[in-house]
Amino acid sequence: MSAQDDAGDNGEGASPQGDDAPQGAPPKKPKRGGGKAKPIADAIAGAPVVAEPGGVPFDIDAWNREYAVIVFGGATRILWEHPEQRDPVFMSADSFFLKNLPKVTYKPLPDGGLSAVQTARMWIRHRQRREYDGLTFHPLAPGEAPPDTRLFNYWTGWAVAPDPTKSCAPFLDHLLENWCGGSMELFDFIVGWMAHMVQRPRERITTAIAVRGHQGAGKSIVGEILGELMPRHFFQTYSARYLLSNFNAHFRGCLLAQADESVWAGDKASEGTLKGLVRAENHMVELKGVDAVPVPNYMRLMLTTNNDWVVPAGKEERAFAVFDVGDRRIRDSNYFSALRSHMREGGGLAGLLAYLMAVDLSRIDLRDVPETRALYEQKVHSLDPIDSFWLERLREGAQLPGDGHWRPWVPTHRLISAYYAAADRVGIRRKSDETSFGIKLRRIVPDLRRTQGYDTDDISPAARRLWGYAFPSLEDARAAYAAAMRSTIDWEGEDL
Repeated sequence: MSAQDDAGDNGEGASPQGDDAPQGAPPKKPKRGGGKAKPIADAIAGAPVVAEPGGVPFDIDAWNREYAVIVFGGATRILWEHPEQRDPVFMSADSFFLKNLPKVTYKPLPDGGLSAVQTARMWIRHRQRREYDGLTFHPLAPGEAPPDTRLFNYWTGWAVAPDPTKSCAPFLDHLLENWCGGSMELFDFIVGWMAHMVQRPRERITTAIAVRGHQGAGKSIVGEILGELMPRHFFQTYSARYLLSNFNAHFRGCLLAQADESVWAGDKASEGTLKGLVRAENHMVELKGVDAVPVPNYMRLMLTTNNDWVVPAGKEERAFAVFDVGDRRIRDSNYFSALRSHMREGGGLAGLLAYLMAVDLSRIDLRDVPETRALYEQKVHSLDPIDSFWLERLREGAQLPGDGHWRPWVPTHRLISAYYAAADRVGIRRKSDETSFGIKLRRIVPDLRRTQGYDTDDISPAARRLWGYAFPSLEDARAAYAAAMRSTIDWEGEDL
């Protein structure tokens, strides 16, 4: 073999149309990797490709299983799917050729000699190479047929087949007794939330699950077991960086994400991003060196923490369902080891998938999150300064601190002074002015009227009429606030 032959990995003689195509013929539309392709050397030399020492046989099907040409974000890349990799890799052409540089195939020449051709170049010029025109995420319910599309689908399938003969009782017991405190109402909601992910994976759900509990109580194990149903589409992180940053390529094929101890609800800068993970129709996926591309967002989100304040929750919160995990099994390593073992080795995963497939979603409204004590506390933690001040006044039963009774009318200057003092105690520097305070107060107090009157505490002869607020009864004010919070509040014994 000549030195020229030895360096012949440049693929001379092969054309994009295929080596058996007439010169000048338009390229044929490539297939999607289906069927057995004829080795390109057969078409060139009319003889089978042979592998010499240092060479490999050319098999188009094998190369298509691992590689594809894909266009997205204004660039063309080589898609590399390795069976041991969680996510596909998008390579430049230079990186692809460099990776496969040692792989050569020898083709027979008319004079009986052999010519070395870089196998990667044979594949990339082959008419039956695998190709895609873009990216998508199209998760499928168990047994659902895949779509006919020229887009690369990140979805790789469920890890097990549903089997109704298998039991997932230990998993359900943990949910009912430890997550839901024995409440069937809460149990039905969380099971429905999980079943929706399995039965209707492409129907966006705008409610996330947030879970509080002590370390070792069993917060994270639920999401981790769910993730084992589709491990390539489960993302778990312990850092807000991977949940809230712009570089979010890990979400491109994510059906379930679990963030453990990685979110602080008081971070106002991240509040919109966090809720956008649940509500946005698309993820704008950013890969280094490529323009951001939209990928459908079907991600379900679970948050777990030891902290009291988990999520930013408004009064009419629907984005988060919040649960408190009890201490019944705290640090019970035998219990949790047996649970994991049953789900992995005892057929529990197959039983769980079948159980979730059988749940009747028509009787569960996943937009109506349960009004748990944990959710109420999130709302209280998330109140703005005026709302927080007013809740404190309602609990005390007096508009003015230390007054001891509810007044039908309060001078404006005394009420605003009480608000400023309360804000100073908690270190709030930016306070609302008197006008903004009044606008907000009228929103949260029914039938509040601004009128003139006399301060009953001022008994001097020089007392004059002042502007102030006429209030409804304490009972009406409390009822209106509880209704606005969508919560039942124990005003006499409430510690929040």
